[in-house]
Amino acid sequence: MRVMHLYRPRLPGLRAQAISVVHTAHALASLGHEVTVLADANGRTSPAEALLVLGLQPHPRLHLHISPVEHPAGAGAWFRAQLARWWSGAPGVVVARDKRRLL
Repeated sequence: MRVMHLYRPRLPGLRAQAISVVHTAHALASLGHEVTVLADANGRTSPAEALLVLGLQPHPRLHLHISPVEHPAGAGAWFRAQLARWWSGAPGVVVARDKRRLL
């Protein structure tokens, strides 16, 4: 099953919500699901480095994408483009932290 988690944690980060989102996504990927998490940048880092900060190893079914833009407006545009690309693929499940993210 394809899963998109709409949260946009700032990675790498040690806030409880960011840890929870990434660990949950990693666990779902380990169970065989294709999981995509879109994250805001907290400095320059790669997805693999962000996972290591949280004590996780990269997983082939976990697609962690970090915005190349730190400015909120640019990151928002990047986020919407990534979501549109994911949405145009096969059916999947969207997990949204709040309704505003889903709209």
